[in-house]
Amino acid sequence: MHVEFIESVSARASGEKNIEDTLQKVITNWDNITFAVFSYRDSKDRFIIKQVEDVITALEDDSMIVGTCMGNKYVTEILKTVQDWEIKLGYLGFLIDDWIKF
Repeated sequence: MHVEFIESVSARASGEKNIEDTLQKVITNWDNITFAVFSYRDSKDRFIIKQVEDVITALEDDSMIVGTCMGNKYVTEILKTVQDWEIKLGYLGFLIDDWIKF
């Protein structure tokens, strides 16, 4: 009886730690990403984003990772943080799409 309980708690703790570590990698990745921009037609207040392919690839990869974390049964304890990152990455995707359009 105690062995099963201890194994259950240990499995949950390991699962939560894996999610935390995975999410921390995503956070660190976005702390280090910069956007390369240049002035639009010599304007000082209008910019065009360039070299966006790497950013889009990182966004797609990290969105998939966060989505996987959301589906993990051990996400309960850090659900809010994972949801926040899911929202942030979604907004970033919309921002990049709109910036590219205009």
